[in-house]
Amino acid sequence: MWTACAGPRDPVGPGGAPRGSALYQYSVIDALLAGVFDGDLTCGALKRHGDFGIGAFNQLDGELVLYQGVVYRIRFDGSVHEVSDDQRVPNAFATVFAPTQTIALPAGATLQDLQAELARRLRPSAAYAIEVRGPFAAMTARAPEPAKPPYPELAAHLAAHPHTFELTATHGVGIGFWLPAYLARVNIPGLHLHYLADDHKRGGHVLGFRGDGRLEVRVMELSGVNIELSRRPELDQIDLRRDRQRDTQRVETGDRRPAGE
Repeated sequence: MWTACAGPRDPVGPGGAPRGSALYQYSVIDALLAGVFDGDLTCGALKRHGDFGIGAFNQLDGELVLYQGVVYRIRFDGSVHEVSDDQRVPNAFATVFAPTQTIALPAGATLQDLQAELARRLRPSAAYAIEVRGPFAAMTARAPEPAKPPYPELAAHLAAHPHTFELTATHGVGIGFWLPAYLARVNIPGLHLHYLADDHKRGGHVLGFRGDGRLEVRVMELSGVNIELSRRPELDQIDLRRDRQRDTQRVETGDRRPAGE
């Protein structure tokens, strides 16, 4: 396991601001972007590192949400399923969530409004766990269709098999992380959220939303980032030197244009 920016847990950071647990991460985002869609970490092992997190499943079979200690799979048809501990993942992130501050967003707030508010309030060099709860008038979410070997790159697979859901009048929680730019080669910089409806019937990777009433944003500054490196042989067959930031942007925003456009 490789550790970055982490040390013994200290409830108060150097500047006096409270902070929480470290972020545990399995594998790196560039491997997933390159098409390494299988991993050896089980959901049971992931839960030992926290009660709050996001990720993907082997074969890219759905979006992963870890919420209040339970792992859910959101499939490409938008359905939500609790999964067993033996299910494996290629890439996942988890922490013990104990929020230290709350931000209120007014009615009608959008994903862009949330991003702007976080950029205004949070330290650009720090990492945070983020929870967004409330009623949403509209929520645009996505989940991937399972891939078949030989796996394509992630952006190409999502462009070829788009599964986007337009949810309305939904109440639930968006969970994820806000990470600094210097982690771009190992994780997703900025805000990365997955949504889970309170009735556990719908969800997905968040592409956009509009609040329907007040949204409550709970924030925890992370004390560090601990990365467990995947030992899958596929990692030795991909180019991990390539800059994949454009691929990251396409994946996060739902851009389905071919690479290079």
